[in-house]
Amino acid sequence: IKPSIQQVNADVDEFNSRLLSLQDNVIDVIKVGYSNNMLLKDGIHLNVKGAMQLSSDIDEYLKNFQ
Repeated sequence: IKPSIQQVNADVDEFNSRLLSLQDNVIDVIKVGYSNNMLLKDGIHLNVKGAMQLSSDIDEYLKNFQ
């Protein structure tokens, strides 16, 4: 992996950690296990596989939502 991609990945991980730290009883964070093969070549936007994973994880969350 290129150093620039490693830095972006580290930044994303840090942002996600900060986001989770803001979580309270009103906000739920749906965890999705994305991998690089779920992104378009730009490395930002989801491809079909990523969109399907997101949709599946949201569906699963909503099934358990009370």
